[in-house]
Amino acid sequence: MSTLKKHFTHHLKPLALCLVLSLSCHSVFGWGNGHDYVNRYALQIMPEEIKKFLGKENQDKMIRWSHAPDCFAPLSKEKLKYPLTDSEIKYLESFGGKNLYCLHSTRKPGQAANFILLVKAFIDKNPARSAFWMATLLHTVADDVACNHTSHIHYLTYGLKIYKIKITDGIGVDFANIAKTQEGKKAITALLAKYKPSTLGDDPKMVLDKILYENILASTYGTRRENKIVATYGAEISPVTRSEGIHTMAELGVYGIIKSMDIINTAWEFSKKGTVPVLNPEAFKKAEKARSDYLAKRPLKDDSIYAGLLNGGEGETRDKVGIVLERSRLMMNHKLSFGGRLIMAAVMRTLKSHTIPYSVIDLKKLDVAESAPLSPKKTPVLMICSGPFHVSKNVKRQLRKYVSDGGRVLWVGGRDGGFLGKLSATLKKADPSILPVTKKYGQNNLEVLDKIRITFLPPFSSVLGEREYKFINNPDTKAGSQKPWCLLKIDPVEKKIKPLAKLSVGEKNILVAAAQMNSDGSAKSIFLPEYLLAPFLLDNKNGKLVDVAKIKLDGVGTKILISSLKMLFPKKEKLSTRKVR
Repeated sequence: MSTLKKHFTHHLKPLALCLVLSLSCHSVFGWGNGHDYVNRYALQIMPEEIKKFLGKENQDKMIRWSHAPDCFAPLSKEKLKYPLTDSEIKYLESFGGKNLYCLHSTRKPGQAANFILLVKAFIDKNPARSAFWMATLLHTVADDVACNHTSHIHYLTYGLKIYKIKITDGIGVDFANIAKTQEGKKAITALLAKYKPSTLGDDPKMVLDKILYENILASTYGTRRENKIVATYGAEISPVTRSEGIHTMAELGVYGIIKSMDIINTAWEFSKKGTVPVLNPEAFKKAEKARSDYLAKRPLKDDSIYAGLLNGGEGETRDKVGIVLERSRLMMNHKLSFGGRLIMAAVMRTLKSHTIPYSVIDLKKLDVAESAPLSPKKTPVLMICSGPFHVSKNVKRQLRKYVSDGGRVLWVGGRDGGFLGKLSATLKKADPSILPVTKKYGQNNLEVLDKIRITFLPPFSSVLGEREYKFINNPDTKAGSQKPWCLLKIDPVEKKIKPLAKLSVGEKNILVAAAQMNSDGSAKSIFLPEYLLAPFLLDNKNGKLVDVAKIKLDGVGTKILISSLKMLFPKKEKLSTRKVR
């Protein structure tokens, strides 16, 4: 669900994705049964003239067809299940659509094409086709604000909830979870009572522009609120926290319902006039620019996963560690690591608990050509959780200048970007068959996972010991985009390259973490695979996660982080680490 197909090319081979997801029309992303409830509630506020046009049979079908956009079968085969015409299929194919999942796309064909097909179905006075295209619109618009498309809840859903740690049930992560409860029903009904039928306007071009653009507003609506839902998974939550979570989930569902109904009402009014909007490539380009302009102004505080963390560390006034953060975009449309948002939030919380000052570096601001350059004098160490590292030339220029000016980097990969000097030159592709996480979709490494052992080398071994560590939880989860993948190894080891961690599978050994050293004994740069820092993979001593909304690094991750920072700081600027008790 959501804009998954377009962006999964960063992480998955399209063929592998289709083989997995085409088996079912119920995707592991976004809402499940929540879509049924979205469509039911939409019928409650739908103008009577549209409901009368559909008739009872097609109203029921509109609910049953709520999951159609999660199907990956070829469009020609979908005619066996849905009232698709040859001309409709050709229309979607003209924009590159190959299956109904294309209706999620932020590019072609997406919701704009869906809207036009609904207008045509209304004009043709075909209730069945109208019900179908209404159902698909309701699905994809609701997906834009589905709560487990946001970073924290996504990590909770596909990672934390299946790890061997104790987490309370919370209120759930699907609109259906609260739509079944009395309190949830009451909240949804109250919110919908405020709705008055509306349209997006009467100018076809402007309407298409709005449809293509407003999914980024829906995404922000969700990221601002996700922490209230996550908070309900705490070990000891108050009735107020639970009620706030239920109300927030109701807000998300109602947002999708109302936005969908405005689009449907607009299609209905266009059909009365026989107006069929024309979709052209310029509309997609315009929307892409509008989203980019919006993101450039949207503050990081709109990502509630960073709540309470953006003001830096306490203690010394001078910032020492620069934490590069990315603003949430549309689902999977990320430049850095998607799961890295939670990891970096945990890093900042851990730094605060050790009174290590840090400053937040907004990735988007680095993308501005005239922005002030990063200063090694103010920020001697920079930390990045890179993921696919799909950043602009401006960002790369800034990082290159920072490193050349003497800046030091703690790089958590993902991809390394080539900014680590001689260390980058030693990073090579590893044999994916012996790695704990791959870029394939699904649990594909269970056989090797139990055989993998991680051994830490000096100076990590001085705080982590020389024993072998095994993965307590599977980082290569069956579903989810938070997987902490890294496909690199260190080879060969040169004179100034210091190995920090070794991965072993039987007789096979590879180095997976290392530092480039300076002559004074400090590190110029350090590379860590994301799976060594991600919480609760190598350490689970606590057993119980008290506050899911305020996760810190686990014991192993904390020791790796602090040891890395001690290596990176110049001897003249010794890192102070007084842990808060």
